[in-house]
Amino acid sequence: MPLKTFDNWQSRVPTEPNFITAATEAAVAQQTAQKELLNTFEATTLTPIP
Repeated sequence: MPLKTFDNWQSRVPTEPNFITAATEAAVAQQTAQKELLNTFEATTLTPIP
């Protein structure tokens, strides 16, 4: 019986959300936001004020 339960679970997995992909996309989005924030910070602090 446990084998049948495992088979049912295994056949259902592909339809479940891909949590690894979601986590990867979230990490990439966070890194992009950090780069943009750093670029903005550098632009505002390194630009001479007339």
